[in-house]
Amino acid sequence: MRAANATLQAFLASRQPYIVADLFKFTLNNGTIYTWTSYDEDLLVGGFTYSALGPLIDRTKFGVKNTIEVPEMEIKIFSSGADLPDGSNLKLLVHNGLFDYSSILLSRLFMATPGDTTLGAVDIFSGNAASVDIDALSITVTVKGANVMLEQYMPRNRFTLGCTHALFDGNCAPNPGASGGGPSRAANTNSNSVGAGSTRSAINFGAAAPPTPGNLALGYITFTSGTSAGIKRTISGASSAGVTLSYPLYETPAEGDTFTVTYGCDHTRGANGCAFFNNLVHFRGFPWVPPATYAL
Repeated sequence: MRAANATLQAFLASRQPYIVADLFKFTLNNGTIYTWTSYDEDLLVGGFTYSALGPLIDRTKFGVKNTIEVPEMEIKIFSSGADLPDGSNLKLLVHNGLFDYSSILLSRLFMATPGDTTLGAVDIFSGNAASVDIDALSITVTVKGANVMLEQYMPRNRFTLGCTHALFDGNCAPNPGASGGGPSRAANTNSNSVGAGSTRSAINFGAAAPPTPGNLALGYITFTSGTSAGIKRTISGASSAGVTLSYPLYETPAEGDTFTVTYGCDHTRGANGCAFFNNLVHFRGFPWVPPATYAL
């Protein structure tokens, strides 16, 4: 069942011919909103201009069932790269996380005549971006219904070998920086710059390496200048020479570009976990729980 205004209901009941257009509204985590349409001209609906002059956009069918099954839809954005009004490279922005965790609303607009938006639109699908794939010609966004948020481990407290807290969260560090309060993110973040010989996947230190650089593994790097400014990547490995990224950058950073690196945690009691942060008091793992086979 989809809600429609009285004017649209009356028009559809009259069985007059009409034209339809899909409206796509992408709302990013930072509040930025992109609105595009599959129609061949711009459409002003609900205070938003849905652009037809940006990237070409299409979608697959989707299903809705009266169960807890998560509905899914694919949106395909055909892009040459510079499709945004300011000329920004859309593929570069998407590669760097533009659509990560974004919410997407698909609406169906009914028009009595081409370009007439007075009848209004009907919202037919709402969800979140689950995955994004980029190829030579297009960007494919897989959208899953909002009830995908229910797909999480239950209950909240589980008996696992490793610590269940996220590093620097309110349980790992209830009072960051205070005596016995746990580690703070700021105290475990170091600034550096890109050194010579760096690639998209391996960033060499341009200055002295942070103390115990091996503990940067499972942490992250955040670029603060250059073409990758604002981009964050997980660190898969580190040494005194530099860090290896778990996912390559879109472009190779220039020598001298600045970044920060934050230490990671392997969620154990050892030297790469709580012991490194002197935070055993907040360890929330159960490494001595016997395997289930011991009960047999």
